[in-house]
Amino acid sequence: MRDQTRVQRLIGALELTYDATNWLNIINRTGVDTYTDRRSTVYPIGAGQSPTGQIGQSTIQETQINNDLIARATHDFSENLGALYWWGLI
Repeated sequence: MRDQTRVQRLIGALELTYDATNWLNIINRTGVDTYTDRRSTVYPIGAGQSPTGQIGQSTIQETQINNDLIARATHDFSENLGALYWWGLI
């Protein structure tokens, strides 16, 4: 029996930040993870799993895309007291 697999994979990410005001910050993060897995299997004639022999091929593909949009607001009430609020859309 002979198994062979070839995987091609791409993983990438991009982040953009925009300071709308001195107290409001907007962040957008986008990422992608994609792969293609090509598999082949050969059973020779007389193999236990397949006495007459067998050749098989399969392709598995998967793609995941993620995007996060986040807004952060900050406020300083005094020198020793501040607040941070964030809102995210995932």
